[in-house]
Amino acid sequence: MKVRYCYANLMQTSFLLISLSAATILSWVILQSWLAKAAYTVHPTGIPWLETQADCEKSGRVWQEGNCWDREHDPTF
Repeated sequence: MKVRYCYANLMQTSFLLISLSAATILSWVILQSWLAKAAYTVHPTGIPWLETQADCEKSGRVWQEGNCWDREHDPTF
C-alpha cells in the first residue's frame, strides 16, 4: 500500500512538473511571437515642428492631410 501511495504521488508530481513546463514554454513562444510582430509594425508619429510640406519631405518624412508623419517611429522610444 505504501508503494502504491508513493507511485501515485510521483505520478501527480510528474504531471504537475510537465504541465508547468509546457505552460512556461507556451508563454515564452507567445511572448516571442508578439515581440517579433511588434518589431515590424509601423507606428507613425506626427512631427509638430515641421509645419510645411517642403520641410517635411526634405527630412524624409511623409506629408499627409496637413501633417508631417514619421513612419519609422520606434514604439519603445
